Amino acid sequence: MDFRDQHGKRRLKVLPKGATKAQANKLCAEIEDTVAKGIFIPTKEALAFKEVAENWIDQKKNNVRASTLAGYQGHLKHYFFDIDPIKINRINPQTVEAFISDKLSLGMTRATLKKVLITFNQVMKYAVRQRLTDFNPVRDAEKPKKSSVELPESEKTKVLTPGQITRLAGKHIG
Repeated sequence: MDFRDQHGKRRLKVLPKGATKAQANKLCAEIEDTVAKGIFIPTKEALAFKEVAENWIDQKKNNVRASTLAGYQGHLKHYFFDIDPIKINRINPQTVEAFISDKLSLGMTRATLKKVLITFNQVMKYAVRQRLTDFNPVRDAEKPKKSSVELPESEKTKVLTPGQITRLAGKHIG
């Protein structure tokens, strides 16, 4: 497939052996769409997630508190090692859902996962703003809902009556 990108540079895309005409037409339409939007990036030139995340962190340094920045940096350092090498324009909702499943299967709590997904979402929003990809797959991925598992009676929070509070305080004071 021979075409010109949004900068007028001539590009050549070779399909794998055995590709059908329908597959070629689909790829042609996708490329034409990205060129029209001005966001075509050849796969070789696309940045990896890690590079985009580092650029995002640099941009965030002056806009957030030190503690927030430290949280973002911790998330990126400890949780994204399997996403880091993936080209930013190759991350899709399935990639995000696999990331979520993997973290849950490794025992990550839903509260921590929610915070990590906020970081993931912000990096991808930054990538869209920088025209490194045309959409944010974190937004479209299915995220886990709150657990509907009922806690056993022994783990539920018990509220004390005023009389129980007085008796408890009396034991510890007197």
